[in-house]
Amino acid sequence: MENFVKEISREVLTESSKNNQATIIALSGNLGAGKTTFVQLLAKELGVNEKVTSPTFTIMKGYVLHDVGFEHLIHMDAYRIENLDELRPLRFSEILNNKNNVLCIEWAEKIQSALPENIIKINIEILSDGKREITCN
Repeated sequence: MENFVKEISREVLTESSKNNQATIIALSGNLGAGKTTFVQLLAKELGVNEKVTSPTFTIMKGYVLHDVGFEHLIHMDAYRIENLDELRPLRFSEILNNKNNVLCIEWAEKIQSALPENIIKINIEILSDGKREITCN
């Protein structure tokens, strides 16, 4: 997964100048497939030194970025979102509209209708042999 994350981080940094919105990475996959691991590796590639953990109970956590073309990496876990109105107090639209943000959303399919079309979609699955299959579109 590390090589894939390095490739994605280069793509994210390259595409950032073309966006007028946050760079959004929508992560899907079964529980334990590696969504948080993906965000941890991406955070490391973007220079985050803090420990990155899943924000399952806090819903969202932000990390300050330096010298990578973005100001914040925002890690969101939408698993517990039951209604799109729950996004309003999180200032979700403000986060989406800030081109200086990289937004990684675990369980993004739960809030799909609140997301713009121009996003990076990554699905991570654990195969029967224990290996990960990662698809990106």
